[in-house]
Amino acid sequence: MAPAATVDEEVQGIIQKIIARDNVRWWNKPNLRTLYMCLVPFCLFIESTSGFDSSMMNGMQALSYWKKYFNNPKGGNLGLLVACYNLGALTSIPFVSVVSDHVGRRWSIIFGSTIMIIGSIMQGLSVNCECLIMLGGDDDDDDDDDDGYSTDESIVAMFIFSRIFLGHGIVYAIIAGAALLGELGHPKERAFLGSMFNAFFGVGAVLGAGIVVRTLTIPNDWSWRLPSLMQALPSVLQVAFAFTVPESPRWLVSKDRSEEALAILIKYHAEGDASNELPHVELAEIKKALEIENESRKRGWAELFQNRGMRHRSLIAAALGLFVQFSGNNLISQYLVPILTKIGIGDSRVQVRYNVGKEAWGFLISVIMASITPRFPRRRMYLLGAFCLLGVYTAWTIAQARNRITGSKESGYAVLVFIFLYSPAYCLGYNALTYVYMVEIFPYYVRTKGLSWFQLWARAAVMFGSFVNPIGLENADWKYLLVYVCWLCFEVVFIYFVFPETYGKTLEELTFLFDHEKDAQAALVASAQKVLDDPGVTEVHETVEKSTPSSPDYDSSPLPNAVSLGKRAVSSSVAQANSSIARATTSRAGWSHTASNVTLLWIAISLPLVIWDSLYILLRPHTMAGGKLQWPIWTPYEIYASIDHVYGQPGWDNKDGFGGGQGFINVIEAVLYGLYGMIVYSHGVFAEGGSGIQVGQGVKGWLSGGVKVRGRRGNQALLIGFAAAVMTFSKTVLYYAVEYYSEFANVKHNDWPTLIVFYGILNGLWVIFPAYMTVTFGSDILAGLDAGSESPSKKRN
Repeated sequence: MAPAATVDEEVQGIIQKIIARDNVRWWNKPNLRTLYMCLVPFCLFIESTSGFDSSMMNGMQALSYWKKYFNNPKGGNLGLLVACYNLGALTSIPFVSVVSDHVGRRWSIIFGSTIMIIGSIMQGLSVNCECLIMLGGDDDDDDDDDDGYSTDESIVAMFIFSRIFLGHGIVYAIIAGAALLGELGHPKERAFLGSMFNAFFGVGAVLGAGIVVRTLTIPNDWSWRLPSLMQALPSVLQVAFAFTVPESPRWLVSKDRSEEALAILIKYHAEGDASNELPHVELAEIKKALEIENESRKRGWAELFQNRGMRHRSLIAAALGLFVQFSGNNLISQYLVPILTKIGIGDSRVQVRYNVGKEAWGFLISVIMASITPRFPRRRMYLLGAFCLLGVYTAWTIAQARNRITGSKESGYAVLVFIFLYSPAYCLGYNALTYVYMVEIFPYYVRTKGLSWFQLWARAAVMFGSFVNPIGLENADWKYLLVYVCWLCFEVVFIYFVFPETYGKTLEELTFLFDHEKDAQAALVASAQKVLDDPGVTEVHETVEKSTPSSPDYDSSPLPNAVSLGKRAVSSSVAQANSSIARATTSRAGWSHTASNVTLLWIAISLPLVIWDSLYILLRPHTMAGGKLQWPIWTPYEIYASIDHVYGQPGWDNKDGFGGGQGFINVIEAVLYGLYGMIVYSHGVFAEGGSGIQVGQGVKGWLSGGVKVRGRRGNQALLIGFAAAVMTFSKTVLYYAVEYYSEFANVKHNDWPTLIVFYGILNGLWVIFPAYMTVTFGSDILAGLDAGSESPSKKRN
């Protein structure tokens, strides 16, 4: 039987009892709804990068130009090209917990995403710099050199290095993202968010497979370069949405920033109601759990093995890392093309379409299972999933054996059926519950180390499988599947005897999961109960002039507890929250940043045009006249390319670098404007005008309006917007200056009307509006500096 992992009922469930009274759905809570919508691109899309990589590398094995470029890799060489992504992931394991615990969950995600963006660009722009790979050949073999290097096959060094670099970044984002979802989500939806984290692997997988289907028709190396570049898209989204999501409250408490943590919990878990007991009980549990953890913990990686409970957790994490990545799933996700070839499906067009269908089916199933599985006990679902996987793999092995022995088409199609049936069996436990379970079993202080430990074994399993799977398929054929059948039998036994149940408990309660941690669990619950039993607790109507929620889903009946939870916990923690809110309001009341409607309208119009312009420049010559990518998106650009030769064929033939440099700067500007817009959208309120120079200021009407952002978010938006506006203004002025000092060499062939309208007026807009924004934002910065430099005596006067 599984080890006992329960404590007495009387010391459990305070938060569960509180949230049981709240029947309002998350989509009917504006603050929580906004948070979850921002968590989708910022956290959930992290796993999409891995899904994109897996299906992209699967599909590339059907691309003739990719195979030709890499000299038709097979066996160990093919395994190396696929596995180097996970080799890079392994190199980051020692540093992930240090970064995440030191700078916070958000900045760890940003750091990892930035690395992945750079790696994707390097991967897509890899140059043909061939190098030899040590294959450990026999010295007596005449085909090998004496030093053990194989000269039969070579690979592209930059491609491999870029994939290692790309893999190095993914773990920072995955671990911090999984932790942030568990630590920031409302207790009611925490398990669902964790389940969806893995489900979004399918988003990237479908995109990667679908893009390869489209690029299959490109008759050159861009058939594989373009998907490689597009692997950066999920990471770009994470950077763009970084400042729309708050930091983990548990991380803030660990850094002695409890007031900020409480403000976040009140805003998102209580919809801004400081008298609601839930955020205060949560904060009390977080503080007490961290206090107890900190008293007994060791420092460093030794924390994972410091006592019997931690050793048990580490054993589960290591085993789950192996189970999740070595249960036959990578055989399907990375080497579907060789499997299809063996069962008689050799057409590359058919193969990539099967790949798309498999990934789309897997994504649909993963979303459905993520919505259902977290509602049931974890250990039970893991056992059910492992049994189903064992049944599917056994049937698959029999069908593939029959196909290889008899060559019948029917048995080949049976193999396809079982490959598709694998998805629901896998998603039932391993896909839907993995990060939920990992976040649940590890206490806060060791959570990122525990997730890193899990990632170490998972990435090692993927890398091992990536090397071994193509060799096993090539040499052992269908008999290789028996390895996974035996391994799945072991998984069933291990889960039954070792996995504890974590269902129905908060993260703080799960800090003390096992029987020998019962005393600490009781102390934790006592600290939460103290908030409810505080003598200073007052009836809501006596303290807070706030009406009872009018939603028909809100249950106002008291809980069956020693102290009625009909009373609001307006105790010392509420007073602390109110005082911090009052201080924050006082400190920021005199200054805020206002984005005028003119500014917002200009960004909304110009940003898509800048992105369009940047892609045209960076993807030349394919976006130019006659290029494969020109129609229909960049066909209108022919007009301007004929006006300014910097962007036309003459500039390309003369290797004019100004256009390319401008395109690179455009990308940076687009990211900055996107960040500015997201902060204003997420944290702004409508206002009539603001500080600085505003068009129409003092005149009632649309031009004098805007969106006001207060506090730290306003500071961030202001600096980002100012930097972007200065870059745009300076770049455009430089553009005119270069043309002037070259005696208008690229535009003097135009007549005056064309030159004035297209070159002067249209380009001039990128001088006028950025200049307006520079002056406006600069005025806001000066106003803030002036307010901050005032002496206390002057402020009193």
